[in-house]
Amino acid sequence: FDDVEERFGLSEELIMQQFGMLAANQRFEDAEKLVRRAVEAYPNEPSFQGLLGELYDQRGEHDKAREQYLKALELDPGNSMLRIALAEHYYGQQKQDLAFEQLELAFVDPEMDLDAKMQVLIGFFEMSNFEGESPDDRPKLLERSYALIDVLEHAHPESGKPHTIHGDFLLRDGRYAEARDQFRMALAQEKERYPIWNQLLQLDLELGDMEGLHSDAEEVISLFPMVPDNYLFNGIALSQLKRHEEAIETLITGRDLVVDNPPLLAQFWSSLGDAYHANKEHERSDNAYDKALAIDPDNVNTLNNYAYYLSERNEDLDKAQRMSKRSNELAPGQPSYQDTYAWILFRAGKFTEARTWIEKAIASGGEDQGVIVEHYGDILYKLGETAAAMDQWLRAKELGETSELLDRKIEQGTWLE
Repeated sequence: FDDVEERFGLSEELIMQQFGMLAANQRFEDAEKLVRRAVEAYPNEPSFQGLLGELYDQRGEHDKAREQYLKALELDPGNSMLRIALAEHYYGQQKQDLAFEQLELAFVDPEMDLDAKMQVLIGFFEMSNFEGESPDDRPKLLERSYALIDVLEHAHPESGKPHTIHGDFLLRDGRYAEARDQFRMALAQEKERYPIWNQLLQLDLELGDMEGLHSDAEEVISLFPMVPDNYLFNGIALSQLKRHEEAIETLITGRDLVVDNPPLLAQFWSSLGDAYHANKEHERSDNAYDKALAIDPDNVNTLNNYAYYLSERNEDLDKAQRMSKRSNELAPGQPSYQDTYAWILFRAGKFTEARTWIEKAIASGGEDQGVIVEHYGDILYKLGETAAAMDQWLRAKELGETSELLDRKIEQGTWLE
């Protein structure tokens, strides 16, 4: 570096290269001498004043650092990167309000690099994951983050990135519908970014919006026809919409696109099992579930669904009981899994054991699920407690999502198969 300077003089590029080398090796005194020479050589170049501020911060001389940052901003008040550096300085000194003021001024600048602003927000996102330095810090940090995101969206309306980070914050905070709206807005400018589409499909599913999931999956399939996950989402949506033939066709198409991904292949087989069952193709349904479990034998959802559908048909109850028992071992305390096990025991005529398990399901949160409460009534009826059974059936009717036979059970006062 000395040789280059002797030959060609002190240039800005040379200064930056040499400063990086000296700072990386913690030769702070030499770095300071270099930057001071740079300030003398280029007195109107604010970046060197900022560099000196950065150096002072690294050395713990924070008052000197702040003085340099402010000098640099006097030379170039519109330099947003300097404001970011000053904001980092203020945050290091626990002066969050002053830091936010500088960040807001930087973020409103449409000429400042968008990715630099995004890095600041990613830092805030990570900081707010860990509750800040105290539980009281997080709400204020989130408030500031959302305020900066709003500024960012107005400063860069041509980009989908601000909406993406906005969606990430909302998703992390459990505001799923709002997060989905932001991801949709991001896709208006970032249609080719598959991860955003995948996040949108996940949120459609989480929100139970099957029409939306089907519509979005169809669009993403048109854009990314070789990605099997899209067909899985679409198949699930079509199944829930009771368009079973279309669901089966879609799931088969997606399954045949899977390469070297056993967990995803198992998901396809399991979803095909659901779709075939709904279409009353029981032999194909059982075959699909068997294939899913051959790949992923401890998938609790597959084990539970397969076991329950066998019990509904009153077939192979020993196999159903083994699978349901395993699902409860893998995921204890889940009311739907406990209900399945109770129902299999009921089908096998083991009414006392069935009562134990259905009451576990009720205690685990199943008291608000119509089908579980209806099953409780069925079990009580078989145990001779007809009045108690009727109470449960009436309660199940109020809750909804019960069997088609419930009204007749109530009307006739008896259990019906």
